[in-house]
Amino acid sequence: MKMYAIFGDSYISRLNKFNHGVLYDFNKKCKFYGVPGMSTQRKFEPEFQKMMMDKPKYVFLLLGGNDINRECEVIEIVNNIEHIVKRLKNNGVERVFVSSIAARGAFPAWTRLEKTRFDKVRRAINGKLFMVYKGDFVNLEKKLKFPKHYDKDLVHPGYSEGGMKVLGYIIKTCFSKCT
Repeated sequence: MKMYAIFGDSYISRLNKFNHGVLYDFNKKCKFYGVPGMSTQRKFEPEFQKMMMDKPKYVFLLLGGNDINRECEVIEIVNNIEHIVKRLKNNGVERVFVSSIAARGAFPAWTRLEKTRFDKVRRAINGKLFMVYKGDFVNLEKKLKFPKHYDKDLVHPGYSEGGMKVLGYIIKTCFSKCT
């Protein structure tokens, strides 16, 4: 049986909790691999190895937002994501859906970020990822609206605000393209 994997940061761990480990209305084997605070470099490898042991055929990848700080380089984050996709493909994954970095309105103090800097960097990253992945690039903002669908923390899609339902729908739509 082909396995579907949803891999990423707190968006994914929260979606897993919201859906009780099941992607609703999706009748195929699917597992969540989400770690709060995960970036392309931090808290990444143990969860990645866990996912690879399950041998997924299709992966929805949502990473990059936690890589953005005041000193980050756009090309470094893009290269990290490209490297992850290559690793997935080299390990037998047939298709990887690469998610855009979604909007946020609040930032941990250690990042020394402001919304204008975060938006500038994430838009640059998203533009480069779109050019590389085209049909497998997923623009979350087409459906997941900031701040409408976000928790009061202005960082995460909300439970009662509908953001988690929207995120789950976006992922199901991607996986429905797989045969």
